[in-house]
Parts: sequence; structure tokens; C-alpha cells
Amino acid sequence: VSLADGAAIEYARRSQSATIRVMAWITDIGKSQWYLVPAAIVFCAVGLSDWPRAEARGKVWRARLFGHAAYIFAAVALSGTFVNIVKVMFGRARPKLMDAVGPHHFEPFTFGYLNASFPSGHSTTIGALTGILMIWYPRWSILIVELGLFVAATRIAAGAHYPSDV
Repeated sequence: VSLADGAAIEYARRSQSATIRVMAWITDIGKSQWYLVPAAIVFCAVGLSDWPRAEARGKVWRARLFGHAAYIFAAVALSGTFVNIVKVMFGRARPKLMDAVGPHHFEPFTFGYLNASFPSGHSTTIGALTGILMIWYPRWSILIVELGLFVAATRIAAGAHYPSDV
């Protein structure tokens, strides 16, 4: 927990900065369903396609696409499941409750949205995708990390999480 958590949320709430507004607007890029649903659809479609009729190149292409879809699905789903368990264990109050309980309020083993601030699920999804992209495109790792950190930080700009949640 950071001593700057409350100040960061206050800044995001009061800021008229175009950057903060854009960050708050794009924060839903981190929703897991944007990645889980397409990955599941691709996985099923490729898995159910007519593999025996495909030429050798087609089989290689299908196997690669099938594996990539499974990898994305597993990385996002498993990290998301882990994060949801941790959220319940910590029970950190979200910034929406900051005025009532402060930025350092915890109610362990509490279920519900308002006590599920730590850790950020959106940021975890972006972290999983960042890791995948760094593995697949190592030459672009620095740019991928920078973009991943930026998208994770949108949760703060949106007022949905404290910096230490992200």
C-alpha cells in the first residue's frame, strides 16, 4: 500500500487533463472478455475445422493458431482466476469508498465489487498479454512493456484502482 494512493486518486478525480480523460476512456482495453472470447472462438473454430483435408502448410498454420489461441486463453483465464482469489483474501476497498473509509481500508474475505480493489484485474489481464507479446515479439519488448504499463495505469486515471493495486 502506497502513501501516494489517496493523492493519486484525488489528482485523477480533479484533473482536467486531456491525457487523464483519454486514459479513463480507454481503460476497458483491459477487460478480459476482449481476449477470452475471441481466443475461445478461434480455438474452437480451428479445433473443429477439417484438419485431415488440409495440406501440410495448412496443418502447420492451424496448429500454430490453435496453440496461440489456447495460450492466450490460458494466460488470461488463469491469471484472472488467481487475481479474483487474491481480491477476496485482501478485500481492499475501491477508490469509490475512499471518502468514507480512506485509501487503506481492507476487509479480508469480503465478496463484492466495492471490496475488490487489490489487485487490479484489468491490469493483470494487460500484464498477461504483455508477457505473451514479449515472448512472441522479443525485439519489441521495451515498447510492449511501455504500452502495457500505460494501459495498466489507465485504471488509476479511471478512478477504479489505486496505484498500488495496479
